[in-house]
Amino acid sequence: MYFSEFIATNTLKYEDNIDGHIVSPGYPLEYPNNSNYTWVIRTGNTSANIMFRIFEMDIKESTGNSCDDYLEIEEIEPCCVRLFKRCGRLENKNLFGRGKEFRVSFISDQRLTERGFNLIWRGSFL
Repeated sequence: MYFSEFIATNTLKYEDNIDGHIVSPGYPLEYPNNSNYTWVIRTGNTSANIMFRIFEMDIKESTGNSCDDYLEIEEIEPCCVRLFKRCGRLENKNLFGRGKEFRVSFISDQRLTERGFNLIWRGSFL
C-alpha cells in the first residue's frame, strides 16, 4: 500500500485570456486518482461569448451511468448556469456560454482512471 494513493490533489488556476487550452492532469496518459482541479476563466466582460470545444474526453464512467469522475463547465458570473457535466467518452463537442467568469472543474475519485480530456475555449465580444 502506498500512502500517496490517498492524498487528494486540489488545484485552482485563473485564466485571464480570451482564449486558451486546458487538459486534464497527465493527459494524454491517465489522470491521477483523488484529483480536484478547477480553472476559472475570466473574460472581464459580461457580454463575452465563449465557445468551448472538447476535442477528446475519456473519463471513467461508473456502473449505472453515474459519474464519480467528471468534467464540469459552468458560467459563474453572471450566476449560475451549468453548461456541461459528464463522464464517459466524447469527441468534438462544442458548448456555448456568455459571461464574465466560467469555471471548468475536473474531479476524480480513488478508483480507476482513463485518459481525461483536452479542450480549448475562444471568446468574442459583441
